[in-house]
Amino acid sequence: MNMDEFVVFLLDKTPLKKHSLKFPGLPIAIYLWGRDFSSYETAYKIGGAGAYLSHYTAAFLHELTDQVPKTTYVTAPQPRKRQENIVLTQQQIDQAFSRPARVTKAIVTLGGHRIARLTGMVSDGLGVVEMAAPGGAKIFATSLERTLLDMVVRPIYAGGPQQVLEAFRLAKGRMSTNKLIANYKKMGYVYPYHQAIGFYMERAGVYSENTLRMLREIERRRDFYLMHGMKETEYVSEWRLFIPKGF
Repeated sequence: MNMDEFVVFLLDKTPLKKHSLKFPGLPIAIYLWGRDFSSYETAYKIGGAGAYLSHYTAAFLHELTDQVPKTTYVTAPQPRKRQENIVLTQQQIDQAFSRPARVTKAIVTLGGHRIARLTGMVSDGLGVVEMAAPGGAKIFATSLERTLLDMVVRPIYAGGPQQVLEAFRLAKGRMSTNKLIANYKKMGYVYPYHQAIGFYMERAGVYSENTLRMLREIERRRDFYLMHGMKETEYVSEWRLFIPKGF
């Protein structure tokens, strides 16, 4: 037998199973022996080297939501690129956030559950921890602080701003603000997401003034936006932040 014939033989005569995942431009085959992987295991394995579960999936694993997400999010870090110091103008920020957020097209459905493969900033494992998924499988996922940060940056992958706000409420007593800010600074974001973080923490109503002061001490040079593509907005002058009207 050649290799292909041997695999066909195993699929026919043994407990080996094959799942074909047709990501756009990235078809992947997973072979399982005697059982099915959970969506968490499957997502983690298809992410490739250095991949980790993130966003709403990590929020669920850290008990930052009472909802059961219908999509499992896995982030595969991009190759490191040389970064230049970028200083954005207010016009550039306004234009970028006036448009809808870009969303991944790398989504497949397996057993009635959606798996979304994201590409993320190279972070050299910053804020990524090993933990147990439901069922006991060992996986890597973002830490509680890194999860909150990712939810702020991409609320579209986190159930929306209301779910991000709820995550900050549920994180009270478990989240280290020092670690959150340290992660934020090390990630080197171009946009001033600290203004959104401060707003969420203040609006959650469970953090002390001393805690909020750490966010207020970070300079706010430009107006910013809580999310992309908002139609009607309100302005929160304290954080120089536009938010959805009525939020």
